[in-house]
Amino acid sequence: GITGGEVRESLEESLGNRWRKGQGVTALSTCFLLSSDLDECQGTPRVCTSNAICLNTIGSYHCQCQPGFRLSSSFGHCVDLDECQETPQVCGSNGSCLNTFGSYNCQCQPGFRSSKHTLKVSPTRGHHCVCLLLVD
Repeated sequence: GITGGEVRESLEESLGNRWRKGQGVTALSTCFLLSSDLDECQGTPRVCTSNAICLNTIGSYHCQCQPGFRLSSSFGHCVDLDECQETPQVCGSNGSCLNTFGSYNCQCQPGFRSSKHTLKVSPTRGHHCVCLLLVD
């Protein structure tokens, strides 16, 4: 069988500095169960790449891209989402879309003005720019 010392050594080896003295440990065959969840999202170094949010789950974690970013299948990390390519009419028929890092801006065509005070658009709120015809 496995002794308590062997369980502790195995946990220290696999968990490193995340091992906390006093946590109850149950040994079942060769499977070790911690009595409380370790929050991998709080560890150092970060488990998720930049532009990603770490979501702790029981016994694991999940990385989710922040708004304005998407998961790159070839690189496995979050890259800028080009809203202008994804949704060509995001700025309407009288506006031009300019992609920015994590967001986008709309620029009205000559003779039109924005219906909002700002042309900076928040991808989290699904805002769209509407350019209105200028009337003298």
